[in-house]
Amino acid sequence: MQQLTDEYIDVIKRRLMQQGVMDSDALNEMTDHITIIIEKFMSKGESFQIALENALQEFNNRDLIDIEANKKSLYLFPKFLNKNFLFVLFFLSATVYSLGIYLRMNDLQGKKIFLVTGAITFGYIFLPSLLLFWLNEYANKTKRIIAFMLLFSLFHYSIGLVLQWPIAKWLLLISGIFGIAYFVMFIVIPAINKYLKK
Repeated sequence: MQQLTDEYIDVIKRRLMQQGVMDSDALNEMTDHITIIIEKFMSKGESFQIALENALQEFNNRDLIDIEANKKSLYLFPKFLNKNFLFVLFFLSATVYSLGIYLRMNDLQGKKIFLVTGAITFGYIFLPSLLLFWLNEYANKTKRIIAFMLLFSLFHYSIGLVLQWPIAKWLLLISGIFGIAYFVMFIVIPAINKYLKK
């Protein structure tokens, strides 16, 4: 594979800077990635200029050229939002909700406050935090959102079951639809594709 000269690498850097990549670390990393793609195109007989345009187009198609916006978004991402935080939040909300279920089953005082606090903490703080944690720049967003909707509808079904909502069966049906969609799209189809490639 043809190695690019320093002159060509300078051309790549100038083009990236024209497109808004100003951070030196990001510029070097993007240059390395684009250099590899250009070398791949040039090994197929393309000129440097055509290979450069194709490489930049490939990156544009994947929305990676706007690295400055991604960098700013990364700085705005909550630093506390990590696996440990999510585990603690899940444990606390599930414990409070479970205590509410226990109090309700035994008809004890405080059941409503524990059920409502646990449900709100789990459904409207933990689950959205989990989705935000999942949706990083490399995530399969469709997969993550369908998984979130499955968890969210199951959460509402469990509350409907405990509180004996008449719509609980519909919430279970919605959960089933999201579960089937997730299973087919992200387990069955990839397994079939993997099998067919053999």
